[in-house]
Amino acid sequence: MRKYFYTLIFFVWASSVVWNASHPSRLPPVDFPHFDKLAHTIYYIPGGYFAFLFLRIFGVISVPLSFIFVSSVGFLDEFIQSLVPGREPSFLDIIADFLGAAIGILTARWRSKFGSF
Repeated sequence: MRKYFYTLIFFVWASSVVWNASHPSRLPPVDFPHFDKLAHTIYYIPGGYFAFLFLRIFGVISVPLSFIFVSSVGFLDEFIQSLVPGREPSFLDIIADFLGAAIGILTARWRSKFGSF
């Protein structure tokens, strides 16, 4: 049952990234420098977390492969944004995505090693 749960959660997360990228930004205007980078980082933490668990269920305990899965979604996110009027791709968004993915993957790895998975 876990296999299906982690698979579903990862693909729902990835679908939500694609969905959000294909629409105009809905982030509220805030007086906080680089708020969107913080939002990207936070949004990619669950992606990294569930990518690691998704691959682990299939016997693959690989931080690099998990990172490739999530960063592929990040690149797709920025590519789609380049096609949407009013949106622009950003190299710093990709860096923020990578940071969030790394935090999520390392958290899942740590929990699987020391926690009760």
